[in-house]
Amino acid sequence: MQFINTDGMAFIGPGSEWFWAAISGLILVVTFIAVYRQLRIMRSAGALDQLESFEAELNSERMCRFELALLVALRDGADSLHLPRGAAAGVWRFWEKTGALARHGHLDPELLWEGSGTNVFGWWAVIGPYARQWRSDKQQPTFLENFEWLATAMAKIDRRALSVRGAMVGSGPGHEFDSHEALVFACEQRQDRLRIEEELRAIPAAPLPASAPASRRRRTG
Repeated sequence: MQFINTDGMAFIGPGSEWFWAAISGLILVVTFIAVYRQLRIMRSAGALDQLESFEAELNSERMCRFELALLVALRDGADSLHLPRGAAAGVWRFWEKTGALARHGHLDPELLWEGSGTNVFGWWAVIGPYARQWRSDKQQPTFLENFEWLATAMAKIDRRALSVRGAMVGSGPGHEFDSHEALVFACEQRQDRLRIEEELRAIPAAPLPASAPASRRRRTG
């Protein structure tokens, strides 16, 4: 039984146009697949770099000091409308920037959720009342809207994870500051981090090994 009729087919010369067109199409398909795979690799690498940058800034000593100042104020009885302005601005600028990047597709909310993105829950609970008061007083409804958007997005992902996995990542210690005990714990946690940073800075850097003297060439002749 003959499945392909090769009578009259030409692969070289007149009448072979169909063959070379098929070859060109195949090359285009292979090229497209290769480019697509390369773009996916580049996108994954870029997303990983952004996530690492997010984690590094969130865990920086500066952010730790901002957070500690706010947590100490809350622990000592301050309300969300009367927090240290400088520290609050440091925290909300970070989350507003992160929310803007995620909202416009430059950061993957799912990746943030897998990392430390759920920290946004506690901080929106702390700063949200101030943001809402500011919006009302200053007639600026968009103030910190990206911060709020990110908190809402993380909450949706968390609820979905609850239905699938049966556990919420964002409900663990350090994410919510809704009791005095939680505030004390969060303060101690950040104080320990700062102490470690200070101890590491106090360790003298190891001296570089002395370079061996260059050997002199024996002059001949």
